[in-house]
Amino acid sequence: MKIRLFKPKTWYWLHKWTSIFTGVALVMWLITGLVINWDRLFPPAETALPAVPVYASLEMSPAAAIDRLEELTGQSVEVQSVNLRRLPEMVVYEISRRDGPTALLDAQTGQLVEITSELAETIALADRPQAGAVQAVDQLAYNDQGYVYGPLPVYRVVLADGKDTYVHVTADTGEISQVNDRWSRGRYYLRTLHNFQAVKLFSNRQAVITSLLWGTTIATLVTVVLGYYLALPRKWRIF
Repeated sequence: MKIRLFKPKTWYWLHKWTSIFTGVALVMWLITGLVINWDRLFPPAETALPAVPVYASLEMSPAAAIDRLEELTGQSVEVQSVNLRRLPEMVVYEISRRDGPTALLDAQTGQLVEITSELAETIALADRPQAGAVQAVDQLAYNDQGYVYGPLPVYRVVLADGKDTYVHVTADTGEISQVNDRWSRGRYYLRTLHNFQAVKLFSNRQAVITSLLWGTTIATLVTVVLGYYLALPRKWRIF
């Protein structure tokens, strides 16, 4: 006994349009998948690191760094982690706190280190010495098309290298969170299509991205199941 839900022509019409949708999604995933692996296929040239500081001359221990931070702030500090890091021409303790912002302490002098626009410029040039000069430095309090995601606030250091390179330096820790140029930004926009993160250019709601992922998954499943069903001999079909 067959249950007539739709006319056969309706099933083919539904399969055709779901196939068009999933076909576009498949081509997009294939192309963006290649773009995602571009750096593995063509790795960028390595940049020269600045001179290695003399760690043997450091006398301040992590415990002493925490005591020094409490002395400078005038309050006890609830520490989450302590890391020893390099910055241009200095070594710092990065003290991550549960009860406040992350602090940077010069491991040689014991002074607090503030990430200023000048220091951000120095950090960017140390990471990209071939650039030679800086064109502009701006501070970002929000994400934009040149910095779609990542920690905020950051300094955007624009290098005068002819490639419109952006080096993004976090304002709290001085870490380089992202480096991109015209070509890599174009590739990044293609990469964001792979998991629909490009939606963040228009909406910051994760629910929109989740809905698109679920919708595409369900449409693909319907297309595959319906295709196999229509491939069956008519006498085997129950609808």
